[in-house]
Amino acid sequence: MLVRSSADLPKMGNAPVNILVCDEGNTPFLQLAYSRQMMERYLKSLPEVLPVPTLFLAAGATKIAGLHDDTQGRAELLDRVHTHTSDADFTMLTNALSGGTMRDATTGTIGSADTRPDR
Repeated sequence: MLVRSSADLPKMGNAPVNILVCDEGNTPFLQLAYSRQMMERYLKSLPEVLPVPTLFLAAGATKIAGLHDDTQGRAELLDRVHTHTSDADFTMLTNALSGGTMRDATTGTIGSADTRPDR
């Protein structure tokens, strides 16, 4: 049985699930393209049919987005890497250009979960 969505998971029984997360909120703006390249390289190193269902998420500057529902299709995940546009790209750059810092742009979304003192 090949998993193409979360609706297929109950048919798999008690099988493990992988979750891939692109952390765009904590990745410096200038490293977002490199981050995507590394995700693409990782996915290409896996077989065409993934051994376990994989959920693909992106934690951006303003939201956490589901890029792809659970799937075992590597090509589907690679397609999402190529077509996903980060909300961090524009939000963080705009904030930095207006005199703020990259970190200021994520404070409203992620800041409430961050208990570390500002650096």
